[in-house]
Amino acid sequence: MSIQDKLNKISGNINSWDNPFDFYDYLVNHCGPEHPTIKYYSNIVPGCISKTYLAGFLKSDKLFFEVTSESKIVQGFGRLLCELFDGSTPKEIIDFSFSDLDQLKYKEWLTSSRQNGFKQMYIRIKKIAQDNYA
Repeated sequence: MSIQDKLNKISGNINSWDNPFDFYDYLVNHCGPEHPTIKYYSNIVPGCISKTYLAGFLKSDKLFFEVTSESKIVQGFGRLLCELFDGSTPKEIIDFSFSDLDQLKYKEWLTSSRQNGFKQMYIRIKKIAQDNYA
């Protein structure tokens, strides 16, 4: 499934909600397990209020990501980004535009500091893709 197809599916779910608490409930319940093995300085996402780690792994020319954070909300939207980009090639991720994520309407649900953290996680994912692009 392409990144855009995954984005359409995720945004269809999120955009059906009228209540911000539904969004936060989704993030907390969607955060997945903690990944203590990625807690290295090199994996820290700068700009997040909560200490957050994001790592990428190349397998068969596709990237896969893991995230862990002190905050379940931050880990939840990190997990959402990881799922969006999991299984994509570095080029597909590099070619993806951050503005396409506006489809998630995250600006309506997240405070400006959390929006910054969201963008910093995207930047980290894109950097991992650039580092693995041959």
